[in-house]
Amino acid sequence: MSYKAVQAVGDTVYWMECGPDGDVLVRRSAVPDEDPQSRWPDSRDAEKVLPAGFRVASNVHDYDAGAYLATADDIWFCRAGDQRIYRARLGDSGPTPQPITPEPPSPQSLRYADLQLIRATNVLICVRERHERGEVVNELVALPADGSALPKVIVSGQDFYTSPAPSPDGRRLAWVSWDAPRKPWDGSRLWVADLSSDQTIENVTLVAGSDEESVCQPSWSPAGVLHFISNRTGWWNLHSWRDGAVEPVVTGQFDLAQAPWKLGCRTYAHFGRVIVAIAQDDGPWHHLVDTGWGKINYRSIDPQPVLQPYLALTSREAVTIMSSPGEQPMVCVNDLYDDVFYGTRALTHKN
Repeated sequence: MSYKAVQAVGDTVYWMECGPDGDVLVRRSAVPDEDPQSRWPDSRDAEKVLPAGFRVASNVHDYDAGAYLATADDIWFCRAGDQRIYRARLGDSGPTPQPITPEPPSPQSLRYADLQLIRATNVLICVRERHERGEVVNELVALPADGSALPKVIVSGQDFYTSPAPSPDGRRLAWVSWDAPRKPWDGSRLWVADLSSDQTIENVTLVAGSDEESVCQPSWSPAGVLHFISNRTGWWNLHSWRDGAVEPVVTGQFDLAQAPWKLGCRTYAHFGRVIVAIAQDDGPWHHLVDTGWGKINYRSIDPQPVLQPYLALTSREAVTIMSSPGEQPMVCVNDLYDDVFYGTRALTHKN
């Protein structure tokens, strides 16, 4: 068994279990307890989120990634069989997924990935890949989260798009694009634009990137500051953009990202004023914390694991996928309030 695509909603952790019969979306919730070591008892197992027959996968860019989005009330996901987006309302009676995108003209000719929700308007924004008349067209589309209207193209014209990132107030949108024959790790561009209530894009601005600089993982802080990872220094470091200027945030001779060949990866996250990230310095991956006051604290895990490029945060833990030589991969949590990450707890069991 392998795992990928970790997300967290409050103290509920979601991830994909990848087996020979396809990918299954599962989740596990923490138990309310004053003792952090008792929040994830070994007696509890992960539960399947969707009914039997609903496999999750996105074929955008021919990689299975960026295929679902979890919130407190809903799950939106790309169904493996037809590549349509489905919505599953979460409740006591169990979710009954319903498609919110139309039937494609031919099987799997409309594919979706990198789903993001604008909460203020209840609108989904995502990457769509159209296969028609022997051509493949990538674009960003917006659609009501309940599927009450058809997807609307809001950004198009370049060969590839990824990582749509709406601002917390829903009034701005960031995204990454690039053109063939370049790969996204060779050169790409990060854009930001105003987003109107009817999802019209205006005032498009280039933030960073070029034919020689690669950018990835745009994300907004709770205060509305745009962050992103760039290799402009020769290392995949974290930067921010405010008032039209790029500023270094977490920089040094370490990588905070892998080459961005898959959608949906996340190797840093905002924890209030603190930024938690996964870093690599010519060796195993370990956690890195920026305290938010300009000081960088390294938090190593013993034994040093190799971490996949997925990071999520609960109310007090970092959630990662760990593996090491001779050990199977595990979905794990580490308490962010510990001085060091010595209390790794596995949310998955050995097979």
